[in-house]
Amino acid sequence: AGEQWSAPEVHRGALVDGVLHPHTLSTMCTPEGLVAAQVASASPAHAGGPPRAAVGSLVLAGDLHVHDYSLFWLDVRENAQLRVRQWEAARAKVR
Repeated sequence: AGEQWSAPEVHRGALVDGVLHPHTLSTMCTPEGLVAAQVASASPAHAGGPPRAAVGSLVLAGDLHVHDYSLFWLDVRENAQLRVRQWEAARAKVR
């Protein structure tokens, strides 16, 4: 109850075999506090995405922690850039 998968349109992009595939995953937080991910190949936004098996093999590999960066490549990259800009702005105010 209350568990809801995200729309694949909010997924920024997974990196599979060196190719960025946006809108590939739907995710949700489980009651245990884990992130669950599934390939959203049924979504119209997934057209042109990687074959389900290419990402599915990552999703089904067990411990997803080793795949976090690939599955959320663009999300992580943009978040890191945002944090650097915020840190630089805060540092500039101190000077």
